[in-house]
Amino acid sequence: MGDEYLHYNVTDTEDIVVQNSDKNWYYADIKQEGNNGSMQTSIVPTTAVYQHDKKPVHAVTEQQLKRNPQIQQQANEAENRANAERNQQPLVEAPKSGSHNKVAATKTIPTLVVLISYTDNKIQTTDASWKELFFGNSSKSVNDYYQEATLGTVKFVPATESSGVANDGVVRITLPQNHPDSSHTNQHVRIDTTIRDALAPYIDLTSYDTNKDKRINTKELNIVLLHAGQEGSFQSPQTASVWATHSGTSQPPFQPSNYEFEYSELGEMHGTHQATIGQICHEIGHGLGLRDLYTNSAEVGLGFYSVMANGAWGYKDNDYLGTSPVHFDAYSAAKLGIVPVTNVISADKLSYTIKDWGTGTPSILRVNTQDPQEYYLVENRQKKGYDTGMIRASQGGIAIYRINERFSDNLDAGKQVATLMPASNDTLNLIDALYYKGMNPNGKPQNAIFNNSSIPAATLNDGTATDVDIQVNSANGPEMLIGLNAVSPQRESTIYVSGNLYHSSELPTLTAELYRIDGTKIKESPVYKGHTTVFNKLSEGIYYVHITLPTGYKWTAFNNRGQSSGGETQYGETLFGQDGNSSYVSLDGLSSKDLSFQLENNNNTINGEVSHFGGNKETNTLTLYNASTSEEVNHILVNSKSFFRFDNVANGTYYIKASIPIDTEIGIPSKHFGRDGLTEYLTVTGNTTINDLYLQYNGTP
Repeated sequence: MGDEYLHYNVTDTEDIVVQNSDKNWYYADIKQEGNNGSMQTSIVPTTAVYQHDKKPVHAVTEQQLKRNPQIQQQANEAENRANAERNQQPLVEAPKSGSHNKVAATKTIPTLVVLISYTDNKIQTTDASWKELFFGNSSKSVNDYYQEATLGTVKFVPATESSGVANDGVVRITLPQNHPDSSHTNQHVRIDTTIRDALAPYIDLTSYDTNKDKRINTKELNIVLLHAGQEGSFQSPQTASVWATHSGTSQPPFQPSNYEFEYSELGEMHGTHQATIGQICHEIGHGLGLRDLYTNSAEVGLGFYSVMANGAWGYKDNDYLGTSPVHFDAYSAAKLGIVPVTNVISADKLSYTIKDWGTGTPSILRVNTQDPQEYYLVENRQKKGYDTGMIRASQGGIAIYRINERFSDNLDAGKQVATLMPASNDTLNLIDALYYKGMNPNGKPQNAIFNNSSIPAATLNDGTATDVDIQVNSANGPEMLIGLNAVSPQRESTIYVSGNLYHSSELPTLTAELYRIDGTKIKESPVYKGHTTVFNKLSEGIYYVHITLPTGYKWTAFNNRGQSSGGETQYGETLFGQDGNSSYVSLDGLSSKDLSFQLENNNNTINGEVSHFGGNKETNTLTLYNASTSEEVNHILVNSKSFFRFDNVANGTYYIKASIPIDTEIGIPSKHFGRDGLTEYLTVTGNTTINDLYLQYNGTP
């Protein structure tokens, strides 16, 4: 059970158990290590053998585990790291024309496959086999899967590198350490200086920072780390393994260069054979902005009907698990923008033809309820291509999902963002969950009606009845006819625009102009500091906002996103590009969207970060001096964990002196600061920004 952040085995009595090296199963306990600043929680065996010895009073159950605040915080922090690099813009740029067959243009993503050996565990497979698994045009490759499942909108190509066969996208490195065995220790290998140094002779990772924000996200460079040994999510191996995950590196000091990386990591082997593509496709889906849609407690939610759930393990005939991961579910496909969504505002026994992906013009139907955060999505799923991997479905048909946007994923049963409403009423195993007109394998008529009287019923998450009434009027096929009798009030969308000027209580005179995606201007409105500009009563469509900056100002983009430091809120990366255009906003006639931005004066700035790891954590002083005259220019007080900034610095050469409290010393890896607390000379001229200073305080031995 569990996920990539914490995994465990649970019995039918809800006891958590751990298999020890003697092959016996033991009751489990929770172990916490570290200090208040960096506490890690893991599951460890007790000394009592399960159902043989008396259960210890401190043995943990699954419910206790889920209620443990440290474990929840640890999982949330890991998930936040994974999300930190996910751009909130659509996967690919929306079309400039009015075609409705596709809503996205082709996105080609460079991909780097890193094969990692260790002192005690070496890669067994060949570079050529991984090149074929990722970039091959035949079935059973990552590229082939995404070409099919995204209707050709996502294509992976090898990154430029010089390892082995140059430019095949595969690099082989060896780390001077033993295998981390993160499936059992929860200790993951991050993209730190060790891995970067090992990769440096073959590839310059920073060259893929296309938007120059010092973050390499999946859409810029899809990095996949494949560790020697087993994949932990495959049949719970007892040998060294890594549990598949998608993550991101932390902020400094872990990245002295100030670069952050988003990446997927998995184990090389599934038992005796090379890992298959299913889990890889699932983890890359996270990099494209999708959430986990499986649950931790039982096979409910989406089961084997989505690659973002258990469908990552789909297969055909007698092939290996994960060789035919199923397609994205309707909710994920809509999030990616690869299939157009028809929003039913109101209906009176209307008919719709729902086509599957194989027709080239698939569609998703959205049926609204009285609750603006809950609605149903309808799509046609056929057992062909990779969707042959829907092993719980005897044939294709109409899939109906209840969406509840109060939740962000499916990890907790009953609190799911996307739930498949099965025609068979088998909510646990979801066998033959698709709707069609005809006989099912049991020789009985398959359920073809979904309304407030059916089982399951068309209700809200809390059981409240809705007026949704869907009837499937076709046998299984690539084009299926449904009748809809639902009445939902027409709603409108809103875009909110707000902004700030960094280190100022004012904001220059700005005007926000709202455009449709085709360039048609809709309206404009002034933007003031502390005031939110509202564009309301907007119909379904794709929009963007343009703001022209006056001379002397620029958009800001901080390394930290929405975090607080030193009592001052630091704002996240702007949603506006240097051309003044916002990211595209897709409105469905129901939702609201926020577009926030932050400006700063277009002048010289020097900024960085301070951290304390022991020693005296009193407030310290950073003083900026003119290098030519040794005169103080400015000083800043910093706390134990602070981001600092010297603004409006005149052209010239400077240095910074940091105070060093008693029982404290300047530690490694401080950047630009020496052990005496002085920086090297810092030269600024012509709107220079120096943003990679890092100062670490350590306690003296």
